[in-house]
Amino acid sequence: SFFPLVWRIVRPFLSQRTVDKVLIFSKDGWRELMRDIFEPERLPKHWGGDMLGPDGDPRCTDKVCPGGQVPKCPQMGPDAFSQVISSRDAWELRVPIQQSHSLLRWNFHVQRGDLAFDLRYLPPKDDEKPEAFEEPLTQPQRLTGQQEGSLHCDKPGTYVLHFDNSFSWLTSKNLTYTV
Repeated sequence: SFFPLVWRIVRPFLSQRTVDKVLIFSKDGWRELMRDIFEPERLPKHWGGDMLGPDGDPRCTDKVCPGGQVPKCPQMGPDAFSQVISSRDAWELRVPIQQSHSLLRWNFHVQRGDLAFDLRYLPPKDDEKPEAFEEPLTQPQRLTGQQEGSLHCDKPGTYVLHFDNSFSWLTSKNLTYTV
């Protein structure tokens, strides 16, 4: 097996105190230790105990979650959108706001790594002056994982959620979002 080989390589670099905390088992022998650590009547039979679930279930799936597919983006519903932001690139999501005093909410999840995020305001288009952003409404922040926020929009215009991955030379980022 692969693990015993790795263990023989790593073990000399660990202190004896750390090595003493590690127990390595094959397919057999671990159930007896589980009985020593846990009360057998509170441990499912499948794990070496005496407890059975409804209808004689040795895994006690009514008490111990059997696991399953872990969602890529926790708490992101089916209405979420996805966007890949290439390395050394940025992406923006423009949200038009028609009425003053509207509430803009966002929720996004960066699957792996981090992205810089800031919120910008673009005034309504004027035919006489070119499109120009005002100062960013938020300071850029490098964020990881799931983020949510909101902004009370005082005036109509386009609010831009700006995601920046320009600092990442090699890694593109997967973004899932709702607005």
